[in-house]
Amino acid sequence: MKKVSRRSFVQTALVSCAASACGSENRMHADAESGFICPPCGCASDHILFEQPGACPSCDMVLMPAVDPALGLAPTLIPAGAANFELEGSRGRYRVHAFRSPKASSDAQVLVVLPGAGRNANDYRNVWLETAMHQDLVVIALEFPESRYPLAAYNLGGVVRNLKFSRPKIERINQKSRVIRLNDTTFAAEAETDRSQWLFTDIRQSVDHIRSVLGLTRESFDVFGHSAGAQIAHRLVLFQPELELGRVVAANAGWYTFPDRDVDLPLGIANAAISVDQMRRVFAADLTVLLGEEDNNDGAGGTLLRSAQIDAMQGVHRFERGSRFFDSARQSADVAGMTFSWSRETVPGVGHNFREMSAAAAALLYPSY
Repeated sequence: MKKVSRRSFVQTALVSCAASACGSENRMHADAESGFICPPCGCASDHILFEQPGACPSCDMVLMPAVDPALGLAPTLIPAGAANFELEGSRGRYRVHAFRSPKASSDAQVLVVLPGAGRNANDYRNVWLETAMHQDLVVIALEFPESRYPLAAYNLGGVVRNLKFSRPKIERINQKSRVIRLNDTTFAAEAETDRSQWLFTDIRQSVDHIRSVLGLTRESFDVFGHSAGAQIAHRLVLFQPELELGRVVAANAGWYTFPDRDVDLPLGIANAAISVDQMRRVFAADLTVLLGEEDNNDGAGGTLLRSAQIDAMQGVHRFERGSRFFDSARQSADVAGMTFSWSRETVPGVGHNFREMSAAAAALLYPSY
């Protein structure tokens, strides 16, 4: 990666951004598009500007865009390169972290990235920059604040309301892992019949806004979700397959809604209004259940929700749960005589690591790079 003085770059970029703000063109100075820096961490490369995205050679952290302007609420101009802005959602404002590839055309594909429970959408976006730089691609990573989008509204996509559980037991396994144990007798929820409260409405709004501002013409959009984001991704397929979904990758989900008509939400769909025709579209969707081979124990990373019912139905760890979800769906499709188009992929030697799972998803979604 080519290196230049970080200070001189920042000075140039600031002048460029000021000029861009005053002009009518929807673009930035070329330097502002291509400069990437290590997050300030005290390593030897903190002062260096890199020409290409990737990993810092000193600390291996993901490089971030040197210029990432905050554009306010629902901007009508979005520059090339990185930018972030807010939209008004079903439960309040949320932030969109965008990156438009220098190669992006009016036919560019939109990739929606859904982060895990940490809601660190900027980090999730940044791991896709290297792929995006070589593709006709616009990446939007969505940051829904936990204060307005709690577990039911985020992980569960808002398809349930009045989610209740009493006195969960929280176990810290290691620095990166914890388990939340629920008592099934106090675990309950109701189906949310008001679709305007579903998170999928906000996802669609985000895609529509970026398409409108950038003049994009392609109808379908791809989705990558990891951990809590994977819970959203597979429920998006299950509850709204009528959206113009392209390819959807759900990586390392902690737990699932099975297409099981004998179990109520959120574990099954007995009390969900899902028709036979809708299930036909669900099983025909281009969904990949992406599993980390080493995401197979409580200490693999992230937060794992466990209860006697969830463990008995889905398994005790994410690898097992993803496998059972896929097998259950395939069996349901076979019994109903429906076409089943999902796929299951395993990433060898990887646990609950969003960076490595993102790289595996990029190879599946955009193999030409």
